[in-house]
Amino acid sequence: RAYLRFAVEIPEGSVVTRATLVLSATTSADSTGVDLHGVADAGWGETTLTHENAPAHGPAVSRSGSFARDARVSIDATPLVADSGAVSMALTTAGADYRAFDSRESGAGPRLVVETAPETTITAGPPEGARSRDDGAVLEFGSSASPAWFWCRLDEGSWRPCVSPHLIFGLS
Repeated sequence: RAYLRFAVEIPEGSVVTRATLVLSATTSADSTGVDLHGVADAGWGETTLTHENAPAHGPAVSRSGSFARDARVSIDATPLVADSGAVSMALTTAGADYRAFDSRESGAGPRLVVETAPETTITAGPPEGARSRDDGAVLEFGSSASPAWFWCRLDEGSWRPCVSPHLIFGLS
């Protein structure tokens, strides 16, 4: 097992859209790769962590698959990152072979890449589940970012630039 901890800062008014753990492999791995797990207890110490006192990890949230030596390995960590603060995780493998990655001291150590987007809020529109005899609707929305640009679509239609209020016709 390997334990990792990152200090994450999410900009105010933003939401996490994706988080990726990026590792540099110093060994190869067959299809069992490595599994990524969340660790609820982020209070473990890097210099005092042992097999006996390591905190329990949760179920695997994603898997790397196979990789070659010296490869850059990206693992989806989105389920583990929601807010600012310490994010603790563990890597395990079901494979029999040893897996190793560069440490932070190597200069190519693990990185947690967190992508965010401004929060968008619909401020006015028809009530959910409402039925109307009209063939149109008006939606109003805003963003935690300024300036903000919006793209809208109806059902499986094409995405198009839009502004608030946004008028939608042909609903009947």
